[in-house]
Amino acid sequence: MGPLVVCLFAILVTQAIGEPVPVGPRITVNEGTLQGMTIQYQQETQLQVDKPIDVFLGVPFANPPVRFAAPEPKSPWTGVYDATEFKPACHQAPSPIYPQQSEDCLYLNVYVPSPKPSNAAVMVWIHGGGFSEGSSSSSAFTGGPIVSVGDVILVTISYRLSIFATFTTKDNVAPGNFGMLDQVAALRWVYENIEAFGGDRERITIFGVSAGAASVSFHTLSKLSRDYFSQAILQSGSALSVWAYKDNAESEMTKVQSLATAMDCDAENTSALVQCLRSKEAEALRAAASKIYTSNYVTLDGNFLEDSPLNLYMKNDFKKLPMIAGFTKDEGTLLTLSGTLPTPPLSGKGFKRIIAAFVQEYGITSEDVLGVVLQEYIDWTISDDPDADYFQATVDFITDTHFACAVDSELRFHAGGSSPLYEYFFTHVPTQSISTLFEEPKPWLGAGHGEDVPLVFGWPFIEDLVTYTGFNLTAEEMELSYKIIQFWTNFAKSGDPSKASVSATPGENEYSWPAFDLPGLRYKELSTELGEGRAVKARKCAFWREYFPQVLSFMGEPQTAEVDDDGEGDEETEGDTGSREVLVEYQELLAEWRREFAAYMERKSNRCSANPMA
Repeated sequence: MGPLVVCLFAILVTQAIGEPVPVGPRITVNEGTLQGMTIQYQQETQLQVDKPIDVFLGVPFANPPVRFAAPEPKSPWTGVYDATEFKPACHQAPSPIYPQQSEDCLYLNVYVPSPKPSNAAVMVWIHGGGFSEGSSSSSAFTGGPIVSVGDVILVTISYRLSIFATFTTKDNVAPGNFGMLDQVAALRWVYENIEAFGGDRERITIFGVSAGAASVSFHTLSKLSRDYFSQAILQSGSALSVWAYKDNAESEMTKVQSLATAMDCDAENTSALVQCLRSKEAEALRAAASKIYTSNYVTLDGNFLEDSPLNLYMKNDFKKLPMIAGFTKDEGTLLTLSGTLPTPPLSGKGFKRIIAAFVQEYGITSEDVLGVVLQEYIDWTISDDPDADYFQATVDFITDTHFACAVDSELRFHAGGSSPLYEYFFTHVPTQSISTLFEEPKPWLGAGHGEDVPLVFGWPFIEDLVTYTGFNLTAEEMELSYKIIQFWTNFAKSGDPSKASVSATPGENEYSWPAFDLPGLRYKELSTELGEGRAVKARKCAFWREYFPQVLSFMGEPQTAEVDDDGEGDEETEGDTGSREVLVEYQELLAEWRREFAAYMERKSNRCSANPMA
C-alpha cells in the first residue's frame, strides 16, 4: 500500500495494543527462550471483550542478512531473549512512519490468546507496499481485535524491501528475490515453532494486501514455501498482477550497469560488483537505485521461482488450497494518490493517452488496438460531450488491468481443483479513508486500494488508535469490521468463512458466503449490506483474458504510432499532464505481458477444454 498516514503509525505501541501486565510469558522455541509480555485487550462497547493476549515482539527468524544474499537460519542464543519491543523496519525510503530502519530487520511478531491455547489456527500477515515499503513493526497490524474475536494466533512478518530485496545480476552471484526468500524463512520458522505457542502447524493461513497478496500467491507457486501453510487470503493482489512479476535479463543488466556507474563500481565482474555494492552505505545505495529501478517486483531466479507465474499455472504446477481472494471497487484511485494519474476531471484526450500508453507496450499498431480497448471502456452515453469527465473510466481501467482481472484469473486456475474458494468484492466507501486522515476528504477515492485493511484488523476497536488519529467510523461500519474479522478468522479455523469450526453450521443471511466455482462465479459483497452476487467483472476480465490476447495474435509487424484524439497535434490541456507519466509507468510494469500473451496463445490451442481458463 502507499503511504497511509504518518501519525497513524507513530502511536506508541503500548497504547495501540494494550497495557502490559508486569509478568510476561516465556516460550522456548528451537533457538532458545523468548520473554514476551501479556497485554490486556479491552473493547467493552461493540466487541464486549476484556481478554489477556500474550505478545512476542521482534522475534528473530533468521540471522542478520548479508546484503544481496539469501537469509540464513537464526543461530541459537543463550539466556532469555527479550521479545517485548518492535525491531527496526527494513531499510526503505526515509519516513517518519518508520524512523528506525536497518538492514538487520528479519523479525516477526506473535500475538497469542492467553492462556496458551491448544492447536489454535494461525494467521500469518504479509504486509504490502509494492515490495518497496512497509513493515510488521507497526501498531496498525496489532493483533488485539483479530486474536480476541477469532481465538486465533496472529503472526506478522518483515522482509527486505526495494533494492535490498530485488537486486539481481541474473546469475548465481546475486540471483535476486531476496525479499521473497526472507518470507520463506519466516514461514519455515513459524511452521517449525508455532506449536510452542499453542498453534496448529497444519492450520496456517497466510494473508496479505497488495504486494503482500501477490507474495501469498507466489508462495503457492514456489516449491520452497508450499509446505509451510495450508490456506491463503489474497487482498488486492496476485502473482499474475501486472506489477508483481517481470523477467527481462537485458533490461535488468542495463539497470545493473547504471547502478554500478552511480555507485562508482565496476560492473564487468558481477562478484566484484556485488562486493563493491555491499561496501556502500545503505541509504546512498537505496537513493541511487530508486532513480534507476522505478518499481520493484519478483523475477525468475530458478530457485524461488522456477518459471513465470502464468506458465506455472498453465502447467498446473501450484499448491491447491482453500482460498479467499478479492479486490476493492476503486483500486485504480491508488495511482491518483501516488501522483501517477491526475485528479478529476480527466478529459477524453487524457483518457485516450492512458489507454494508448498501455497498448503501445505491445509494440504493435497502437491505433488498431487502441480502438478495441476504447470500445470496451468508453462510456458511450457521454462520448459526444467534449467536457465529459473520464476519471471513473480510467479508475475502472486501472482497477481491471492491475488488480481485479489478475485475481479473477487466479481463482479460475484454482477452480480446477477440489479445495473451496471464496471471492469478495469490497464496495464500501468509508466515511473516513485511511488515505486522507488529517486531510480534506477526497470524494473521488471511492472504495479505494487498501480500504479493507482497517476493517480486517479492527482499527475501529483499538480505542487509543481512534483517539489519537480520529479514525472514527459509523456504527454500521464497525459492525462490518466485526463481521469481516469473523469471516477471516472463521476461514482460518475451518476453511469456510461462514463457519467458526469444521463441525459448525454455516452462517445464515449476511453471515453466509457462497463458494466460488465455475460456472457459478459467486462472490460476497463486502459492504454494510453484505450482499451476494455472481460474475463480478466477468465481461471486463473475459476481455483481458480471452479477447485481448486474440487481438494481439492477429496483429502484424510491430509499429509505433502517435495517438491523438483530434488529429491536431499533441498539445496538453489542463488535467492531462499527469496522464503522460503513465507511459513510463506502463513501460516498467507491462513489458512482459507481450511475451507472456504470445506464449499463452501458442499453448492455448494445445490445452484441454477442461482447463479453467478455457
